[in-house]
Amino acid sequence: MLWLYKLPYKIGLFTAVTAGIVSIPLVFDLETAIWFNDTYVTAEAAGEGETDTWLEVGSWTWNWMEPVSLVQNLGFTFGLA
Repeated sequence: MLWLYKLPYKIGLFTAVTAGIVSIPLVFDLETAIWFNDTYVTAEAAGEGETDTWLEVGSWTWNWMEPVSLVQNLGFTFGLA
């Protein structure tokens, strides 16, 4: 019966770790970021020469990845309280 009380903790931990691991290529890998942008985001693509390095890719993708960050959503929610 104790496992039932630990289940929400384990689900939350699994979800947080999975989201953290998946977010790295979504932000810094150009191929993955282009696919995700074309499939889900449909934001304006970065211009020529703006995604030459992984840091530039991260700068471009962070513009549309940041609003879904858990920290920002929690901060907004607690700000309303």
